[in-house]
Amino acid sequence: MAAVSGLGTIFNLPQYAGSIMLGASTDTPFLDAIGGLAYNDPDLLCNSVLFQWGVEDLPAAAQPAILEGADATFSEQSGTGPFNVVQIFQEAVDVSYSRQGSYMTLSPATSSFTSGDAAAIRDILAHQISLKIPKIRRDVNYSFVNGSYQLPANNATARKTRGLLSAISTNTTAAAGGALTEDMVLDMIQQVFDARGVMQEWEPTILVGSTKKRELTTIFVRNSQFQQQSRRVGGANCQAIESDFGLINVMTERTVPATVVGFAHLRLCRPRFMPVPGKGVFFAEPLAKTGSSDRYQIYGEAGLEYGDEARHAKITGLA
Repeated sequence: MAAVSGLGTIFNLPQYAGSIMLGASTDTPFLDAIGGLAYNDPDLLCNSVLFQWGVEDLPAAAQPAILEGADATFSEQSGTGPFNVVQIFQEAVDVSYSRQGSYMTLSPATSSFTSGDAAAIRDILAHQISLKIPKIRRDVNYSFVNGSYQLPANNATARKTRGLLSAISTNTTAAAGGALTEDMVLDMIQQVFDARGVMQEWEPTILVGSTKKRELTTIFVRNSQFQQQSRRVGGANCQAIESDFGLINVMTERTVPATVVGFAHLRLCRPRFMPVPGKGVFFAEPLAKTGSSDRYQIYGEAGLEYGDEARHAKITGLA
């Protein structure tokens, strides 16, 4: 199962009989949790490659000392304007007329169907286009988690959106190769609480890859001697952590690096899209014909809005 570069033909896009199954993972939990690629909300649309949002703060709490009859002290509160960039997600397919017409030819091309066989793929062009949709979703999901910000000065360099992990700068912990511990996780949550507060209505969530997910289960379930309530379920699965600062969900996100544990208020994150006039946000369209094949491209531009970065946190450099 390899990617085919260039033109798809009867020789590099084989046909098989019977059902066909996708061998790759298509889950995109972070993207799904923040709204996916749906763009029915006009607030998600922008008409510039750069988009911005506002973050305001309040002075530290203090006890006022105000005299009777005193004039009010005038003061205002300024904010900051974080910003990010939409980047291009683009895929294309090119399938020859021969490959489209020979859907009854098995691989290798010298074989043919026998009576009762069913073609796994009858419309190879539509099938190849449909495969690009989960690929783009996975790329968007990966970029929103791990993306490294890049705003070029000219078209010699591509735009790249800033992902959640790279956006976090206030609440960071460098593990320096150490193993994940209970105190590390709880200290990370406390960092967010001390900086801004842990808000249950904003869905506070820990994001981890598969290895760190198992470590969380060991730390907070097995080592804590938690008793599974269901008699039908064996094993253990840490799905939430009851901390001193509230209930924290746990999300298994395969794109989080194995050396990182992240924390996010998911409700502060959302995708932003730049539509193309007359076409929409993500769309498929035919390209100019130059030979005996059909060419299509799938195109869209999206970026991540992550709110106040101080309401998120991360631990890096774990063993």
